[in-house]
Amino acid sequence: MAKTSTDKPLMRQKVNVSPVLLKKWQENYLFDIRQMINGSLMKPEDLGTTFEHQGRIFEIVGMGEGRSLMLRETRSEGVFYWECTRHFVQMKLGRFNRAFQKTQFGKTILIDMPYDNNQLHLAPKNAKRKKAAAPIEEEEEYVDNEVLVDNFDEDIADDNQNTDFEI
Repeated sequence: MAKTSTDKPLMRQKVNVSPVLLKKWQENYLFDIRQMINGSLMKPEDLGTTFEHQGRIFEIVGMGEGRSLMLRETRSEGVFYWECTRHFVQMKLGRFNRAFQKTQFGKTILIDMPYDNNQLHLAPKNAKRKKAAAPIEEEEEYVDNEVLVDNFDEDIADDNQNTDFEI
């Protein structure tokens, strides 16, 4: 049975979060965002930004090692930390990649490109990839076309050697 994107989690809870880990997430976020070329629409000012999802408020606290964003949710039961994709957070903040599209009247306009469900959901925690079976190769007959190389020892001439000719 094939898994669909609905089988993948939207968020994954993080436990045992220490202040050192929070600082590392913040450093990862700022390092990734300050790169001239990055695949994110996030900004350094977004650290600490809050957004709502299903009536719950989440705050952006940093970025994990796998470039997923880390969120903090404060509820009456306590503080909870969550991991989610950057595409999900960008969608919640209303940030979309844009593309040019021609209208039926020939005018070119910019449109927001929607996010794919696979971009919004996290990858499975234990993603196992099957190794591709090695193709079965038929044994070929090898024709002996090798160049034969003989090793020759270099002769060293000395003064006591007899020669066939006289000077």
